[in-house]
Amino acid sequence: MDVAKIRKKIKEAAGQKPPEKVQEEAPADVQKTESSDTPAIKESAKTPHEAVQQEVLSITEPSVSPGAADEPADEQMEVLAFNVADEEYAVMTKEIHEILRYQDITPVPRAAKYFKGVTSIRGKILPVVDLRERIGLKEEAGSRRKIIILRTSKEPIGILVGLVLDVLRFPAAALLQPPSTLNDEEKNFVKGVVRVKDRFISVLNVEEIAKIS
Repeated sequence: MDVAKIRKKIKEAAGQKPPEKVQEEAPADVQKTESSDTPAIKESAKTPHEAVQQEVLSITEPSVSPGAADEPADEQMEVLAFNVADEEYAVMTKEIHEILRYQDITPVPRAAKYFKGVTSIRGKILPVVDLRERIGLKEEAGSRRKIIILRTSKEPIGILVGLVLDVLRFPAAALLQPPSTLNDEEKNFVKGVVRVKDRFISVLNVEEIAKIS
């Protein structure tokens, strides 16, 4: 299912009447991606409600057109945006292996507070980190939670997030440096910040998030 249909189902599940189709020009610097080379997002849900819950989403590698590597000036970044404690964050889509609905996680004794434990995915053990705890955000109530499985330089790891929002594409030059107000530890978690209309989304450093001590 493409991104446009996912957004439509999200609005329908929230009790909103889908708006009539109106052609709208996206901002020049940031656009919601719906092009043919966008990573395909597939879901296993069979009803509208299950579709919004995104029981299982798989993000595959985007196809690369011939000569794309010869256009560094037009380099694009593509990220998946999501909520964590009422704030918006994102990770690069190329760093995502899969998105799962929340499932049972078995705690590990004497582990760090942010390390929620392990879960089983198709017979394989997956460590899961609570992203809210990892980056030091306040408790959130009644959140709809997902597990995003990330590709890392070592082994896959799951991060627990809130509501998955959308896939965004923007020029690499639009990624700004992290705010100077962040401390050194917080800056390690944030690769950069991108402005989407009137809000800012922090793009996370996956390798730093995946470190478990």
